[in-house]
Amino acid sequence: MDQNARRLKILMISPAYYPSQGGVQVQMWLLVNELVKRGHQITIITKEISGAQKIEKSHGIHLFRLKDSKISLDVWNGFFFIRKNLDEIKKIIADEHIDIIHVHHFEMSCSFVYLLKKIVNIPIISTVHTSLHIDNEYLKLRINAKEPFRWIIRILPILWFEKKSIRASDFIIAVSKNIEIFCRSLRKGHHVMLISNAINLQQFNPDVMPADFNINEYTILCPGRVSPEKGQIYLVDALKIIREKVPAQVIFMGSEDPIFGSVIKKRIRLLNLDKYVHFYPPQPYDKVPPYYKAADIIVIPSLSESFGLTILENMALGNVVVASDVGGVPDLIENGKTGLLVPPADPQKLADAIILTLTDDNLQKEIRKNAIEKAKGYDIEKNVGCIEQCYQSVNLR
Repeated sequence: MDQNARRLKILMISPAYYPSQGGVQVQMWLLVNELVKRGHQITIITKEISGAQKIEKSHGIHLFRLKDSKISLDVWNGFFFIRKNLDEIKKIIADEHIDIIHVHHFEMSCSFVYLLKKIVNIPIISTVHTSLHIDNEYLKLRINAKEPFRWIIRILPILWFEKKSIRASDFIIAVSKNIEIFCRSLRKGHHVMLISNAINLQQFNPDVMPADFNINEYTILCPGRVSPEKGQIYLVDALKIIREKVPAQVIFMGSEDPIFGSVIKKRIRLLNLDKYVHFYPPQPYDKVPPYYKAADIIVIPSLSESFGLTILENMALGNVVVASDVGGVPDLIENGKTGLLVPPADPQKLADAIILTLTDDNLQKEIRKNAIEKAKGYDIEKNVGCIEQCYQSVNLR
């Protein structure tokens, strides 16, 4: 940080924060800690979670976990969370002498800036981690009796609030090229910057020692929450094809959606793959690298993915990643050079890419080398330096 730059009192607002699991939560945690190292004072407002203190203060970070809304439906949950806590939010802003607000826009948070702009006269920066407007998979029309209600109650309100909050923000940080293009179209290009998510290269690097899965066949690791949008069921179907050519097993590592967890396990039993598919619980973030490093290949078969932090982490480790060609993933993976891209929801092409990678040593070596080099451009220190420039630009206007 420039020695002459002002140290700021920054309020971060997000529907979830570490130790909650997820790429955005991790990204915020890395950002917050780097900003504190640079002399800024950070206040965080997020939702309460079971077992966590409602107020925490340590090492330049003041964390408030406020009461959640009783309405769980996306967008309305975020709307009523802000409405319910407006008075407390205003008090926190006054007591902490906040200079700037930084909202992390994802999932249920799309109404946050729109509502906050009505009550505060403080610059608000939004990092847009995802947008329903560019999620073609989710916007596909489904043929069932519930579809009109899905659009009226959930999709249309999300689309409306997203536009309102993106336009109301003083500055937009987009984490991927397609999100940047969308935000520029709404704001006529004003005050929008592409700043990709980043990682700590001291934590994720080729020298990490691998854990031991104790599997005597090729190990395919699929990290992340087991849920429909992550596309794991297509990897199960692909495994049936893969095992006809090469001996391989799949590990799913992450928390489970209760309903989808049952669906995918039923599919595994139907295909007689019980002995070849394993479920690991989510691991603490500081314990993750050795597990990633232990796999022969990483597979991310998502139906939608705003950026793909897990992909970047594995590239930095020197792992080979096969991922769906969706969202911000092509920003990271150049097909055949830094990883392999496949169409989403296509078990045959997913299987073909995995078999190719596992059996072609020269391809593996080339991808590992290029992936490590590519990941060097996503260091958290460089990332935060760019974010500081955004803070200074809106705070000094």
